[in-house]
Amino acid sequence: MNNPNYFDLTPRYDSRQSFYGKAKVLIVGQFITLKSYDTEIITIDTEKHTFIKKWSNWSHTTGRHIVEFARQYDLPISCKADYSKLDTFKEYNY
Repeated sequence: MNNPNYFDLTPRYDSRQSFYGKAKVLIVGQFITLKSYDTEIITIDTEKHTFIKKWSNWSHTTGRHIVEFARQYDLPISCKADYSKLDTFKEYNY
């Protein structure tokens, strides 16, 4: 997709230099979505200051994408345990 609002998630906190195109960020209006391997994982609503967990599983690689995205966008997710506590498709304040 050649869209300036759709770009690779670049590691800032993870030890890897790249996620090799497997983690993407899509920005549409007030919504920011993490996609990992073409699956929507988390969507942030910047106007309401909320987020929704859209994918209930956790894999090692997608977990790295989740933690990186959460750190960059100030979400309260720093590990698998934090993510696992969240209900899928429930809106959370951050």
